[in-house]
Amino acid sequence: MTTQLLEVEGTWSEILAQSAKFAGHRVRVIVLAGEPHNPPLLYRNDLTTEATENAEGDRRNE
Repeated sequence: MTTQLLEVEGTWSEILAQSAKFAGHRVRVIVLAGEPHNPPLLYRNDLTTEATENAEGDRRNE
């Protein structure tokens, strides 16, 4: 069985606005150098992004 991955693309603010959807999941964050600062928010089930609980954990530890 293959794990279905979700790709979420957008500004950091747009991603954080949806952080509740990813609570309890692992996430991989890739910062795209040289990309426009305001790309549209896209979802694609066939590409990569794993959700992470690290962002939530980091905020709790501050």
